[in-house]
Amino acid sequence: MRVLPIAAVPLAALLGAAVLGGCTETRFASPLQPATTCDVRLKGLWAPATVAADDVFALYVDPACVAYVIAQEKPSRRIERRRLPLTFAHIGAHDYAVASAADVMRAGSFRLPAVHGVDPAPAAWFYARYAVVGDRLDIAMTDSHLLAKRILENTLDGTIDGTIDKTAAELHVFVSADAQQTIDFIRGNDVFESPREPLLRRHQSIEQFEHEMAQAIPKEQSNG
Repeated sequence: MRVLPIAAVPLAALLGAAVLGGCTETRFASPLQPATTCDVRLKGLWAPATVAADDVFALYVDPACVAYVIAQEKPSRRIERRRLPLTFAHIGAHDYAVASAADVMRAGSFRLPAVHGVDPAPAAWFYARYAVVGDRLDIAMTDSHLLAKRILENTLDGTIDGTIDKTAAELHVFVSADAQQTIDFIRGNDVFESPREPLLRRHQSIEQFEHEMAQAIPKEQSNG
């Protein structure tokens, strides 16, 4: 099976695995608890307001609350639908989507390298903060640069430690703490970026949207 690079995923983006094209990411040593396997508000199809050829993606949560990412595989530009295992947590005033790196790999949909700079490689989780506002889904990624700065300055909470692996093109942050320490840290620290372009609820079938994506690709290519 061909796999999408994690960079193609909004919840990769959404996840702090979020793993951007240049590879800026934060992983955590513990999941957020208590967690549920479903947020019913997310059921349905979510996509950017405009479908263009580059970096088109969508999030689809089916009636059974299984999440999928719809994105273009590169370089072929083939439209792919891949399962993204998620759990959800509500901490303080915010909602969070959480993905286990191991679960993502087991799903067979995305490539993920081991945690950078830590040997042996530990288990790891990605977090994203989200808000559902009517028919808009706002997603905020972990602010890896802020966390790296605080780790270097030793200004994290005393129960929290971290590892940074940085090159000119990449930044990988690993935050070490147990589950309760992590929850306390998230409650007391705003370590998420401002939301990116929102995803909007689409009142169409997933097949209709995939067709729309496929139609957009050659138009953009012909203009190039």
